[in-house]
Amino acid sequence: KYRHLWVQCENCYGLNYKKFLKSKMNICEQCGYHLKMSSSDRIELLIDPGT
Repeated sequence: KYRHLWVQCENCYGLNYKKFLKSKMNICEQCGYHLKMSSSDRIELLIDPGT
């Protein structure tokens, strides 16, 4: 029912809330593992808005 709100870590299998995961640059809150990120999400992190 609420699976679309959570992302499971590939390393520790802990659950991360999707909204917070994006603000933490896809780093697992439990173990610090760097989760996969789409190319568009990565570009959004690197480029300043309006450029």
